Amino acid sequence: MIRRAGTILLTTIAIHAMPATANCQSFGRWNPVLTEQTPDAAALGTLGRGFLQYGVTGDDGYTTAAGLGMLGGMLRATYAHSYLRSVWGLGYARMLAAKDAGKLGTWGAGVDISGAMDFRQRAALASRASSVSMPLSLRWGSPSRLSIGPYVAPYAEIGRATTYQLTNCDQDGFCSVVPAALIQTHAFGLEYGVQLTAWRFSFEIGLKDIANTALGYSRYQAGAGLRLRF
Repeated sequence: MIRRAGTILLTTIAIHAMPATANCQSFGRWNPVLTEQTPDAAALGTLGRGFLQYGVTGDDGYTTAAGLGMLGGMLRATYAHSYLRSVWGLGYARMLAAKDAGKLGTWGAGVDISGAMDFRQRAALASRASSVSMPLSLRWGSPSRLSIGPYVAPYAEIGRATTYQLTNCDQDGFCSVVPAALIQTHAFGLEYGVQLTAWRFSFEIGLKDIANTALGYSRYQAGAGLRLRF
């Protein structure tokens, strides 16, 4: 038991240390409409006929999602809201391969594809983006019962984001902000985190990239979600 616990601990540390070996492993500009900071659980091997999920994001907003199992994976619709955005999105995720490694757990590889658009702005100036990630996971236990599954997920995204300009400034320095144009965005890097399952419930917490302390500022995005499968 002690030996197995040690193996689990060392493997978890190794998976979470992979992104940290790069001083600044994300490149490009993130698009704010991609609010899901954790891969869909279907890409980590957690399936079912469908699900409901609620999550929180780093900009004091929330993300809700509902999914339906099909084609060996999960098709989902999402809605995210914050004081800046009202985002609708679609996505599809599934596990591509899994290998039972005995006491070491079950290794898995999956894919998660998503797209989203901010409907708070008119279409000509609305942020929109699409992304793909490839989660590599290791799970101990059963995803339909009790389990823990750390993961690392290389990702890439591309889109267009709204830029804003100040206007109607008064003598006290208060200004209105209006959308001005769209700019091209693209980024790629690593997501990493962990999923816990307990029968029909699962909890995911993840980070997108890491804090770049060498340059004195933070580059990571964080998120968490609670899912009910049925």
